[in-house]
Amino acid sequence: MNQQLSIPITKDFNTNDFLISLTHRISEHIAQNFIKISNRCEKHSMNNFDLHFLNKSIRKIPKKAESTLIASIDSSCIPIASSNKGVAIATRATIVFFKDKKTHGYLKIGPFMLYINESNIQDFLNLNEAKLYSNVLNDIEIIQRLIRIKIERFIQFELAKSLSKALILIDGSLKPSIFEDSKISLAKIIETSLSNNNACVGICKSSKIIIFNKFADILNISKGAPFYLDVSDLTNNFVKGLAGRILLTKFMDDGIPLRVDIAHFDLQICEEILSKVYSNDVFCRGYPESLRLAHHFSVFSETEYVGMCSYVLKDLGMSGYENHRQTLLSHISFARHVAR
Repeated sequence: MNQQLSIPITKDFNTNDFLISLTHRISEHIAQNFIKISNRCEKHSMNNFDLHFLNKSIRKIPKKAESTLIASIDSSCIPIASSNKGVAIATRATIVFFKDKKTHGYLKIGPFMLYINESNIQDFLNLNEAKLYSNVLNDIEIIQRLIRIKIERFIQFELAKSLSKALILIDGSLKPSIFEDSKISLAKIIETSLSNNNACVGICKSSKIIIFNKFADILNISKGAPFYLDVSDLTNNFVKGLAGRILLTKFMDDGIPLRVDIAHFDLQICEEILSKVYSNDVFCRGYPESLRLAHHFSVFSETEYVGMCSYVLKDLGMSGYENHRQTLLSHISFARHVAR
């Protein structure tokens, strides 16, 4: 490795002895702790209750349902430039429409370029969030999250008002955010959606909650999709503020289980909604194509990024935003040897 990366090593330092000693100490440490961890894992392995719950609760999704319009929303947000007082952000959102397993058009909204500083940050935050504005300004990831929540909630609310008997697919869970406006909160969106006979569906590709992953591992190797597992009662202690049910869903045998939040408590209605999603969307590795397209249409290309940077740096006199992590770590290129 030293020769590959050309790392200078002083002659007084014996790397072989050091590596042997360090490897031995690490191995002992890992071995001791692995025994403790494995013992704990054995206690939390699938027991008879878990298997009985799975066998009893896995339900098939009907493959045929009425023709229903699906509107899927996603957005992206990237930093463009910064000054000593604020940061310039570019954002864009996309709505993709599907019906009867065919695309029915898409709508790109943006890009918008926003300048966030101390004087206008409170305009983006609610009154109950005002105490957070100083922390928000110091964290670019929070600013990006804030903007995405604002623009996505606005679009979701407009769709909830404008559509009827449609499915509104959201990338992520149906949990309220501290950054949402009370006038167009998730609760307000769901209320408006239900009044127009729409349904809000949140789809997560992964979850940080261990119990989800525990059952997802079993569903991952199970065949016979589409099917779902209602885990709402098991997750009440972990998920707060959810206005509906949580269903671990596998749409395709070659797909991965997804966490699907549906803004309704009636399980039969939730099953009908899953059936409509399955019957009107198409899937790539079990993930709705409408959401996948909404993601790709929202992402900024390198050409767009360079163009926006050029405008901001030239006309507004700001400094380019630099990803210090990427700059410092850079890239290491390794030669590839191909056998002939």
